[in-house]
Amino acid sequence: SSIIKNYKILEKSIYSSLAVFYIREIFLHCAKDFDNRYFILMEKTLDALESLEENNYDDKIKKMYIDILIRAFEIKTLHIAGISPNLDKCIICGNSDNTLFYSILEGGLICSKCKNIIKDSIKITENDKLFMRIIKYTSLIDIIKNEDLKNIYNNSINNVKNIMEKSIFNHINKTVKSRKVLEEILIS
Repeated sequence: SSIIKNYKILEKSIYSSLAVFYIREIFLHCAKDFDNRYFILMEKTLDALESLEENNYDDKIKKMYIDILIRAFEIKTLHIAGISPNLDKCIICGNSDNTLFYSILEGGLICSKCKNIIKDSIKITENDKLFMRIIKYTSLIDIIKNEDLKNIYNNSINNVKNIMEKSIFNHINKTVKSRKVLEEILIS
């Protein structure tokens, strides 16, 4: 199968290999209903990682794109699970202005007015929202070609990573063990 072929190719890179372990762990927790879209997402993610390996980027760029692909995989996994982050307007009142916060429990943006009724609001910037929109709506293979992501990566990755980690935990109610190792390698 193409998933096995992609996995063998990715064994060449420690970064991609660790990403595959993380993807596999998320997959095992989320794909219990055997929704075919999870299998398609996994295959497309492995294809994107393979394409990244073939481009021979230096380690810094490769790590950045793997980090971005992992965030994209997470957001797309949440979408398949039916809890796609709402990134267009306040999830409470529908206001599209002053959406300066994000709620994990509510699954989307929160405006300044509704912030007080939400217990888990996380401050979010325009760059964070843009970053999340790009990875939500861009195909995985096109993510590694997207120059806009390179420009906003450093300003947004930590907050987006935090939001996605908490969102995944909220969905599966488990800590993903392989994430810590992957994160340590990607920041080194």
